[in-house]
Amino acid sequence: MKDSRRGLSLRCDLGGILLEIVRDDSGLWTEEGVGTHFASLVERGSMARALDFVVEIKKSGAAFDCELAVPGPAGPGTMYFMGGRSGDSILISGCGARDGTLLLYEELSHLNSEHIDLIRGLSKSHATETAGAARTVSGDAAMYDEISRLNNELVSAQRDLAKKNADLERLDELKNRFLGMAVHDLRSPLAVLMTYAEFLMEEASALLGPEMAELLVQMRGSVDFMLTLVEDLLDTSAIESGKLRLDPSPTDLARIALESASALRVLAAKRHIHIDFHAEDGLPLVLADTHRSRQAMDNLLGNAMKYTDSGGSIEMAVNVVPPFVRISIRDHGPGIPAGQMQKLLTPFGTTTVRSLSGEKSTGLGLLITKRIIEGHGGKFNLTNAIPDGTLAELYFPLYERKES
Repeated sequence: MKDSRRGLSLRCDLGGILLEIVRDDSGLWTEEGVGTHFASLVERGSMARALDFVVEIKKSGAAFDCELAVPGPAGPGTMYFMGGRSGDSILISGCGARDGTLLLYEELSHLNSEHIDLIRGLSKSHATETAGAARTVSGDAAMYDEISRLNNELVSAQRDLAKKNADLERLDELKNRFLGMAVHDLRSPLAVLMTYAEFLMEEASALLGPEMAELLVQMRGSVDFMLTLVEDLLDTSAIESGKLRLDPSPTDLARIALESASALRVLAAKRHIHIDFHAEDGLPLVLADTHRSRQAMDNLLGNAMKYTDSGGSIEMAVNVVPPFVRISIRDHGPGIPAGQMQKLLTPFGTTTVRSLSGEKSTGLGLLITKRIIEGHGGKFNLTNAIPDGTLAELYFPLYERKES
């Protein structure tokens, strides 16, 4: 027990500056240390822990079992420190054994009883907390076991979910493959029916009565809708399966937009709809798939025509909005009802507004357009224009030439 009481006792201010070496059985520290910080009296590797020790005493009133490396004649040694705050001072005791610090305090006859009672009370409080912590070990162990059990159940559920997701992905891929095969096989006979219907309308309409001619027109319209649906389904199947192929190259987007507007002007003229086209001069190139970008523009122009009155107009413009080239298509139709905007960008999504021309919608065109533009790294916006109509915007990233 005598060895356990050998050590040192110090008095520091609240900042940890050494004010007095009250006792030093080891003879390691001298009065030269007075005025320096407690942390500077220990080995360099223990300085951070010594600083935390002082901070804990100042904050909590006491700190216990702080193991620090201290200098010695034969090299660094280990001492265990405890300390308590008393007024505007900090009392620190250190021994070579954990159980010697409190005994050392009690042997310091020149410390008043108030200080000794303070340290004794703090020590008992620390012992009580330690015992309480020990009693919670079994409870913590039970909690840990329960958490482990729940975690194992979660891991098992995640494993089952991953398996089900894999099965669903496999079934979805089979569905897309079947859908692609089915609609591909439908496209050829529908194209043949379209050709026959157009031939009869051009060559045999004079031989038919008004009622039969009208039936022929309706038949052609139905075949045209089915053919459009088949093409859209093929595109949707490719998109959903991640097999939508883009072949981008440096492209003059204004030229593609003009071609789209010119092609649809023939159909628009039959309904007395004017397409007003404008493009900025000197537009930069974009990196785009010519066929797919034209498809997106045709979709939007065709959609605008469905909701434009006879004698109305559609504005199509191409301009630079850095870092994009923007194509905007605006009609003056009824617009999109509130709350139905996002519905149009879902598979088979339609609104309560009906086409003025009576044409049916597959509900896939806008979704396909959005995916095509996103595949180019661009953006697709659809908003209600002010004061009327709908504004569709396609944003294609500018083509950046790489220096060779």
